[in-house]
Amino acid sequence: MGDTSQGGLSESRVARLERAVAELLERQRELRSQNAELRRVVSERDEQLHAANDRVLEANQRRQDAIKRIDGLISEIDHLVAVSESSGLVVANGDADGTRA
Repeated sequence: MGDTSQGGLSESRVARLERAVAELLERQRELRSQNAELRRVVSERDEQLHAANDRVLEANQRRQDAIKRIDGLISEIDHLVAVSESSGLVVANGDADGTRA
């Protein structure tokens, strides 16, 4: 049988095992590096997503505020029209009898 050292393993087998371990260690380093980069990218994307969500929430709040203001103005206009009609004031560019001034 071949040369046996180190408990029955030949030198060529030991060398192959050493190369395999070295390759595995190098691959592990590469994967750790890739993993760290991917985690950084995911973290950046999370931050961008949170910022976008905040902008959407702010825009929705501004929209709701605008709707409330418009509804309030419409209510005021309706009230003014009702008051002016009941008191015979000029309405819609005309006088109380419907003719324009």
